[in-house]
Amino acid sequence: MQAVGSRTKERAEEWARVHVAKAVEEGHKIGVDAITCHGSYEDLLADKNVDAIYCPLPTALHSEWAPKIAAAGKGMLVEKPVALSTLEYKAIAEEFRSRSLPLMDGVMFMHHERMGAIKQIMEAAAGSGGLAGGATRISSGFSFPAGDEFLRSNIRTDPDLDALGALGDLGWY
Repeated sequence: MQAVGSRTKERAEEWARVHVAKAVEEGHKIGVDAITCHGSYEDLLADKNVDAIYCPLPTALHSEWAPKIAAAGKGMLVEKPVALSTLEYKAIAEEFRSRSLPLMDGVMFMHHERMGAIKQIMEAAAGSGGLAGGATRISSGFSFPAGDEFLRSNIRTDPDLDALGALGDLGWY
């Protein structure tokens, strides 16, 4: 990590302190002084030492910030869902494609080694006749407890921030 941006420098510094402490606990060699803390997203975008941005902002803000990130010449890893509609997604994707910049979404399970392992198991079972006719679909579930605090304050429960709610966030899994 090179830099972090937030709406205030104090928030960026607090985020850095908390997350660097966690990284050190996990055995990473990093210090808070190694991270530049910016007091605005615009300052983060202007940082010449930053090549790519992780954008965890609410989905409703992606269509505003993705073009700014692309215009700054930075790649983007954006939290899911990328957009609130297909039309909005196409516009965001074009911003990055037209500049030959990387755009990745935060749907990590597609990139996890578990998916390759599942595919190998399914192919082996189908090849040995273990699955009648070969499986064409895997169905699974994912859930988490959403307590009162989550329901009161999480962006996924605010239609102005994440209009797709839990379906946009968890529906991928």
